[in-house]
Amino acid sequence: MILLTRTELAHLSKYDLEDLLAVALLEISYAKQGSPEWHRAMVSLINIRQELASHKITPRPRGPGL
Repeated sequence: MILLTRTELAHLSKYDLEDLLAVALLEISYAKQGSPEWHRAMVSLINIRQELASHKITPRPRGPGL
């Protein structure tokens, strides 16, 4: 697995991110713990989860006159 950065993930839809999440989890399960492949998959997993979390944030409604 290649390392996926937040910049690369920013333009993807929620569904694309969920697909990549499944791929990253699969990569982690097959890679030997501590290997370079495992580390790349772990960093990618963190980035995917952070990007998914940013998609769930909705702007708070502003009060009257604000």
